[in-house]
Amino acid sequence: MNNQLANTDYNLNSDKPTLPGLIPDWLYFLIVLLMIGFIIFVLNYVEPVPSVILDDSDPRAEKDISITRIEALEPIMLWADKNKIKSRYIPREPNELINLNTLNIGGQGLTSLPDSIGELKNLEIIEADGNYLTTLPESIGRLSNLFSIDLRDNRLTELPKSIENLSNLTNISINGNYFTTIPESLRNHKQLVELSISGNKLTTLPDWLWKMTDLLALNVSDNPLSSFPDSIHNLKKLRILKISNIQLTHLPEQIGGLNNLDWIDISGNELTYIPDKVLDLVKANNINKHFFHYSDNPLSKTEQERIKKYLEK
Repeated sequence: MNNQLANTDYNLNSDKPTLPGLIPDWLYFLIVLLMIGFIIFVLNYVEPVPSVILDDSDPRAEKDISITRIEALEPIMLWADKNKIKSRYIPREPNELINLNTLNIGGQGLTSLPDSIGELKNLEIIEADGNYLTTLPESIGRLSNLFSIDLRDNRLTELPKSIENLSNLTNISINGNYFTTIPESLRNHKQLVELSISGNKLTTLPDWLWKMTDLLALNVSDNPLSSFPDSIHNLKKLRILKISNIQLTHLPEQIGGLNNLDWIDISGNELTYIPDKVLDLVKANNINKHFFHYSDNPLSKTEQERIKKYLEK
């Protein structure tokens, strides 16, 4: 090679290549220099690609995650089989189950829910009414997407503390259970828009209830409360108020300041008088007889006539 380079004629005006059938020597030499320069650049300035450790959120780790999830979901599927819950309510196919957003298990005669329910991360709605549940698993607090829970007509006396972790919870119905007070785990759920706890054993309502200023619907009917606080005026957004059959003898006139109300149920109490401010609200909001219930109260004929004329004015 050295002899070849030594004998090369570097006459740029020559039209004959010095290496027969190949490129001119000067161009060959230039290419070699460029290649050497490129290799030096790569070795000194290009960093090696680091190895990647896939975490659970990376789709490339799907195969490993699938195995893990299947193992985590197995107890739910076994529980569903044991309780003869149809696959349209609880799918037995893992991919369908992990993506389930509505758990409809009402009226299935259930006495408990599995701890593994906390694995259903995509759940938004739980409908478990009409069962025999006495407790709920703490793992329910891991369902961060949950916004609605229907637990009507069970045998609950309390809710798990982990319920307070459900920051997206807006609707909860626990009618027809055995609560003696509104569960403390709901205390900080200022985002609630619907709270229904009728047909329980409530004797008082907590002060923190009146700080839930986003409430649109409140139902505490069929509880032995005997009184209802003036603090109701704080719930300015309220549209539905149901306080029937609570042994009420006095109706707070502050209800008349809830300008968004379009459904009032005060039937089945011990009321002998309905304040003018409440009747003013009924008129102003054009609440008809289908949404203003005041029957089954010991109202005198005179009071009934007064109410009728007041609303017709």
